[in-house]
Amino acid sequence: SASAGASAVNLTTITSGAITDLNGGAVNVIGSTLTATAIDGIDTDTSIATLVASVTGTGAIDVDETDSMTVTSATTFLGNISILANDGLTATLVTASTGGVGNVDLTSVNGNVILGRVTAALDRVDVTAGRQITDGLAGEGAAFANVTATNLVLLSGSGVGVADNIDTTVTNLAAPGGTGAFNLVNNGALFLGNAVPGSGGISSVDGVSAHGAITIVTASPLTVNEAVASDNDVTLTAGGE
Repeated sequence: SASAGASAVNLTTITSGAITDLNGGAVNVIGSTLTATAIDGIDTDTSIATLVASVTGTGAIDVDETDSMTVTSATTFLGNISILANDGLTATLVTASTGGVGNVDLTSVNGNVILGRVTAALDRVDVTAGRQITDGLAGEGAAFANVTATNLVLLSGSGVGVADNIDTTVTNLAAPGGTGAFNLVNNGALFLGNAVPGSGGISSVDGVSAHGAITIVTASPLTVNEAVASDNDVTLTAGGE
């Protein structure tokens, strides 16, 4: 384990190797900011405020945080990214597999997930929030997409894009559950219900549902393959915002 109190921790592998967790579920790193760079993967349990992580070879990023955390940057060349925070999670920049296929799994057990830019262009993004999934970017449209992926699964306790719609560039979407509203704008054609979950905590998905109103806007065509269900209004628009 590494502890720096309120200071930053820097961990780097030089020519090969991974940063690995050797003590099970116990915390490995304590500090304000963890900057971790490895060739073959990063696997650690943390008590930090800010994460900067990069895997430059073939390997995944797997980080479990005891409290809330901001991910300033997390990138892999060939590998999945799995980040879990017990409280709020801000994903400022998360990019899986710049060199190929890899998925992203983001989880806040008890808080909100704030989405900046999350990319798994050839694969899947799964987002789970105990509370809401929210838009962390100021702009709208394709240039400000919160998620770019083939498959997107959103699972929230109390709403998705409630105050400001989530912007996406995805092909397949599934979003089960949630007590609040669901608002999403997609760039490009969209299939509702085709999304296949990744390797994270979401094991089964079925259509799009919410207790609040559902509003989904996408460029034509919009194909509904599974149920879209709400206790309130459902508005589906193809052809732009």
